[in-house]
Amino acid sequence: MDAISPSVAFSLLAGAMVLACAATTWRSVRSVRAANAALMRTTNELQVSDERYHRFFDESPVALYRTSPEGAILDANQALAELLGYENPSELVGVSARAHHANPADRDEFRMVLDQSRVVSARTTELRRRDGRNIWVVDTTVAVRGPGGKVMHYEGCLVDITERRAAASKLEASERWFRALIEQSTDGIALLSRDGTILYQSPAAERLLGRPHGDRVGTRFDENVHPDDRQSATATFSAVAASPGAVVQTVVRVKHGADGEWHTYETLATNRLDDPDVNAIVVNFRDVTAAERR
Repeated sequence: MDAISPSVAFSLLAGAMVLACAATTWRSVRSVRAANAALMRTTNELQVSDERYHRFFDESPVALYRTSPEGAILDANQALAELLGYENPSELVGVSARAHHANPADRDEFRMVLDQSRVVSARTTELRRRDGRNIWVVDTTVAVRGPGGKVMHYEGCLVDITERRAAASKLEASERWFRALIEQSTDGIALLSRDGTILYQSPAAERLLGRPHGDRVGTRFDENVHPDDRQSATATFSAVAASPGAVVQTVVRVKHGADGEWHTYETLATNRLDDPDVNAIVVNFRDVTAAERR
């Protein structure tokens, strides 16, 4: 076999190196293209995700916000703007959240709690709208932290409970009024279940029946009724219990707990079993013993 000349060998070696470089370059180009494609896919996915987030944020019926640690409103949706009396969210950007607290010190306390626990859940707060009207909200907020745990901003939502709170206050006032009326009434009031069990007795029952207040709760209404009146009283009660809304007046003798005598009571029974707020037969009664003896 003839020997390869140095020049031919060099040419072959150079050619091989060129081919190797070309292959390496091609692999590099393919890797770069693949990386670019992956980057583009990731960018598109992030863009879609960002658009979904902003659409959810902007169109949510719940008032959403983002504030700086110092309290400046960075972002708000339409629901928050309407809640605080603004026409659009852009008017809120840059406004101090502290300025919308009815008690500005609440914002400072709120931030202190957030810095310690990261999340404040269902905190009831009184806010002041742009028009000066105060409202009550339930506030849930998360502290978003960056590298090193530093708070970057707060994100949260508000739920308006002004009407619910007003209704609760009205109900509480009504209950106080009813309680005062019952406690000061000279007539006794009892609530009976469908089977005749005593569920409640007003304070006046202690004086009228000569027994400690609540002593008869949990027992049947006819246990201390005069034997001669028991059948009639039971029949009257059964008739009332069977007729929603029925109102029946009757007279019955009951043994007085203090003197052991048979006292005569005038009663008025009203069927309120179908009323979900009462769900009982309401019995008003008063002692007419003195009048009966005259």
